[in-house]
This record gives sequence, C-alpha cells and structure tokens, in this order.
Amino acid sequence: MGLLENSSLRSFSMIRAGDHAKLSFHAFGTNCEVILRNEEFDPSAEIENDVLTWVDWFEKRYSRFCNNNWLSKVNQNAGISEVEIQEEDLAILDACQYAYFLSEGIIDASHLPLAKIWERARKHKKLPSEYEIQHASSLVGWEKVVRSNDSVFLPSVGMGLDFGGVGKELAVDQVARSLTLHGVPNFLINFGGDVFAKGKSLENQAWKVGIEKVGGGIQPICILNLQNAGLATSGNYQKFFDLNGKRYGHLIDHRTGYPTIFSSLSCSVISPSCMKAGILSTTCIMDGKKEGESKLDRQWDSAGCIQDFDSHCFSSRFFQLTK
Repeated sequence: MGLLENSSLRSFSMIRAGDHAKLSFHAFGTNCEVILRNEEFDPSAEIENDVLTWVDWFEKRYSRFCNNNWLSKVNQNAGISEVEIQEEDLAILDACQYAYFLSEGIIDASHLPLAKIWERARKHKKLPSEYEIQHASSLVGWEKVVRSNDSVFLPSVGMGLDFGGVGKELAVDQVARSLTLHGVPNFLINFGGDVFAKGKSLENQAWKVGIEKVGGGIQPICILNLQNAGLATSGNYQKFFDLNGKRYGHLIDHRTGYPTIFSSLSCSVISPSCMKAGILSTTCIMDGKKEGESKLDRQWDSAGCIQDFDSHCFSSRFFQLTK
C-alpha cells in the first residue's frame, strides 16, 4: 500500500483486497472511505480522482475554517452587501432550508455567532456572560437570511453561517449520486460515521454496518443490513467539555443559547438519504430521549436507535428497515 496524490494534492490510499476495493482519505476533520466491490472497480474510470477532487472543492468552498472562501465572503459581508451565488451553491443552501424545516427550526445554519462564543468559552475555560449569549442569540435566525436565485445576504452585522450541521451528510449523498452516475451499482460510503450504502456488499449479502454502544465496548449494540439507505449518528457522550463543575455537550441549542444538556445521549438514524438521517439524529439529541423517540415514530421512511449509558430504545420501524 502506498499513499498517492490526486490533482488537489489530498493524500489518499486505494487498496484492493479480498472482495472489495477501498478508497481512504481524510476530509471534514475525520477519516473517510468509499468501498466498492472488487469485480466492479475499474481503475481506468478514475473514480477515486473524481471523488477526491469534488470533496476537495466542496470542503474548500463551504468550510468556515478555510480563509477567503465563498462562505467566509458571505459572513464577512453580513450587514454590508449581498454575495453572488453560483448554481452549485444552491444545493448547500437548499440543504440548510430543508434541515430548518424538517427539524422544526432546531437545526439553524445561522447559529455561528453562538458557536463562536462557546468555542471561546471552551478555549479560555470561562463561561460567556448572559449579555454575550443574548446578543449572539439575537443574531441567529435562518428566516432572516435574504436569498434570491443569484445572491444571499445576511442583514445584520455579526451574523454568520456554518454548514457543519448538514455539510458532511450532504457530501455523502452527493458522492453517492456521483458513483451512481459512473454506473457503480454497489458501494458503501462512510465519512466519519455518516454513511450511505447502495446495492449489496456481496452477491447475496447486504452491507453490514454496526451501531456503536454508548460508553464503548467491543460489541456493537446491533449490526444493520443497510441497502439503498443512509445512516447517521449524533451524540454528545464523546464530545463535551466541563466548565465550573458542569458538563456541556458540543451541540449548541439556539433556542436557549446554551449547549445541549443531554451529554450522555446518542442517536443513530436510518433514512433514504444520509442528510435526512443526520438531521433527524441531531434533532433527537437536541430534544432528548422521549421526544426524540416520538419524532422518529412520526417518520414513515426513517427509524432509529436512541441510547444512553443505562438503556436504549428502537423506534417502531427500526427492524422493518434493517432486516
């Protein structure tokens, strides 16, 4: 195995072993992989180069941690001027609108002002003041974002967008569409636990994906047969910080201005797209175990598993979608 370089200079490895060929690389702050059936992998098709080039473009354009990209331009011009959008930007903006609608306003891409003050709090180990929280909260509101067919505008100075709530899951779905257009009938995409599986792993076998048990352990809580579906997991039990003797989850609830309090919860959701699975799993974490289970039961095409350190529960359609 050797590390190769694609045209975007992103390191990756392509390994062919046994029944599968696996493309591995690092993006979105996590380990990513695309797995194909070996007999269907055609090196001459340059699928790996197409995937890596697109992922590189997507991350550089929409990550808030990349300087001087399109997103930073939108945020820097808040309260000043509108910013032109290209046709390819419509997908990420539509994803933000969809997340806001499906989550009933819980997932809001304009939450950046709150995210920033809590990032400072974590870094400097000092809670923000109530004034800081209230001021940042006043700048949040997806309904305030002014969008037309060719521009987007944040009307108040200090507003800002962060696509972290939908970006990685959208990328999974977009790569799945690209592979389908390449004529690849069977594949598994896994971007740091955000997954989409199409077709079968082997001739008579669905893709097998495990759901990790909260608190760790060798055995997963269950192993899914995933076929033509997305899977996403949200949780605070591994991502949290402590201040003044109190534990805070990494997800910020803009309704209160504070991080989520459900620091032991994890929610894994199966849905027709990875993006929908991600929206639902995050929404369940934000609302807690009881309300999360109720929300999942209202989704006819989705199901999930919500767990904490003491117990777990499956929504009503979970085993129908994974058998």
